[in-house]
Amino acid sequence: MQIQRMFEIVYILLQKRRVTAKELAEHFEVSTRTIYRDLDALSMAGIPLYTNKGHQGGIFLMEDYVLHRSLFSEAEQQRLMAALQSYHIADPQDVDSLLTKLSATFSAKLTNWIDVDFVDWGDDNSANRKFLQLKDAILDKQVIQFTYHSSYGASTFRTVEPLQLLFKGSAWYVIGYCTDKQAQRYFKLNRMEKLICTNKHFQRELNKEELPHAHNEYKKEMVHLVLEMEENVAYRIFDEYDTSSFQRREDGSFLVTIDFPMSEWVYGYLMSFGDSLRILEPVDIRDEVCTRMRNAVKQYE
Repeated sequence: MQIQRMFEIVYILLQKRRVTAKELAEHFEVSTRTIYRDLDALSMAGIPLYTNKGHQGGIFLMEDYVLHRSLFSEAEQQRLMAALQSYHIADPQDVDSLLTKLSATFSAKLTNWIDVDFVDWGDDNSANRKFLQLKDAILDKQVIQFTYHSSYGASTFRTVEPLQLLFKGSAWYVIGYCTDKQAQRYFKLNRMEKLICTNKHFQRELNKEELPHAHNEYKKEMVHLVLEMEENVAYRIFDEYDTSSFQRREDGSFLVTIDFPMSEWVYGYLMSFGDSLRILEPVDIRDEVCTRMRNAVKQYE
């Protein structure tokens, strides 16, 4: 993260007074060209840097310089620290150190305004670990392997080049190139099991034009549902649907219209509402759900 690296460069110079671009590049594991770009940005921001060539040369800060909070207005200080806190979700270890230093510099009380916890209530910390593992694999361009449980009920072993993490529709996905399908695919994080990072690396970049939805590959598999739901499942309606997808009736019930990708998952999802849901359309989905619920009752007779 460039902003963290730039602030850390200033702190290194405050502590050591002299450092070379090569030393900074090795410390941050970036190229010297990247370091020089950071130094240019710092100079443009008013940080008094200068360089000397030769045996005792290097990068210096002007004598007696201190990073003073007057460089930033109070509002800018708050915005800067709030922005860094949002990065904390993806990179907690590195950002914590920087936030502590800036908080001391600005003499500011650190208000923890945001947090994201991937763990379900009563669950362990495996979801958080999986997220951080995937983040590192994406940044390091490291091939991953895992068992994937699809919405069709199949479990398959996948080898994937992870390209991006995506939060969509109240769930996290990793977008990656599947070597088995020879195409970019979405993988839902909570359906991924036994995740490992291999020693293999890749050079591929994300190309959103190659994603399935870019060519409307999912449209032919969509089903349009018209549902009637009772008031006692209102919490699920507000949790799971956009407000444009439903209307509340005078008796408290809801009329819901929604499009879902057609798969085995749809039947299980609709049945999860029990007798609080009535399927109005389509008729074939309604009939199939009725048949499955009758068969489920027989299991207890």
